[in-house]
Amino acid sequence: MQPPRHLCLFVRSLRGGGGAERVMVNLAGALAARGHRVDFVMGQARGHYVDEIAASVRVVDLDAPPALTAVPTLLRIPGALRPLAPMLLVPGMGRVLGAIPALADYLRRERPAAMLSALNYVNIAALLARRVARVETRAVLSVHNHMSASVDRSAERRLRAVPRHARLFFPEADGLVAVSRGVADDLAAVTGIARERIETIYNPVVTPDLQQRAREPLSHPWFASGAPPVVLGAGKLKKQKDFATLVKAFAEVRNRRLARLVILGEGPRRGALLGLARK
Repeated sequence: MQPPRHLCLFVRSLRGGGGAERVMVNLAGALAARGHRVDFVMGQARGHYVDEIAASVRVVDLDAPPALTAVPTLLRIPGALRPLAPMLLVPGMGRVLGAIPALADYLRRERPAAMLSALNYVNIAALLARRVARVETRAVLSVHNHMSASVDRSAERRLRAVPRHARLFFPEADGLVAVSRGVADDLAAVTGIARERIETIYNPVVTPDLQQRAREPLSHPWFASGAPPVVLGAGKLKKQKDFATLVKAFAEVRNRRLARLVILGEGPRRGALLGLARK
C-alpha cells in the first residue's frame, strides 16, 4: 500500500447534483478512509451533496467570482485567453474559469501531491491553474461523457468548441481517466491523444452505504411477492439521459404484458416525461 498523500479533488460545485459530482464525493470519502489527506476543492461550495462529504475530508470553498475577473490571469498564460474568450460569457461556464486564480493560489499554498478534476472545462481550469501556480502537483483529468455526442446534441453553439479546447489543453495532463471504454475511445478520437494514455476506471458507485441501504426493508406494494415485474430507471431528468425513449419502449412492453415502470430522478424534463407517460 502506498504511503498517505495529500490529494485534491476539484469540481465546480455540487449544485448540478449529477453523476460526476456523486462520484467525486464517493472518491473523497474512500480516499480519506484509506488514510490520505483529502481536500475537496469547489469553485463554490454549494449543492445537493455538500452535506454528504465525509467529515474526514476538508472542504475548500474558492468562492469563485465571475469569469471576467480571471482575464488578467488568463492573459499571463500563453495561448489561453484567445480560445477561451467566447466561453467567458456562457452561463454556468463563467464560474469554472473564474475559479482559476483562486485555485492557483490554493495549489501554491497547499501543494497537494495530485489533483483529480472532473468534467471538460473544470479539467481545463485545473490545468491552467497549475500552469499559473508552477507547482509539481500531478493533474489527472476524468471524463464522464461521450464528448462528440454531447457536443453534437448541445443547443449552445459555443459549447461545440469543447473538442478543440480539449485537443489544445488535455495533452498536458499527467493522467486521463474515462468512465468507460466507449468514452475513452471517443476521447482519443476527438482529441488525437493516444488511446494508450487514457485509462478506463468505472464509477465507484457500490459503497458500504449503498449496501446498507439495499438491506433496508421494502414495503411498497409494487415490489410484493407475485406482483408484476418492475422496470427501474434512475438518473437526472434531462435530454441527455433520453428517458423519453424508455417511456415509449415501455409502452410497447405494456401492449404485450403487464409490467410497471419506475423512474427515479429530478430535472428539467420532468413535466415533459409526465405528459409522455400519460399519453
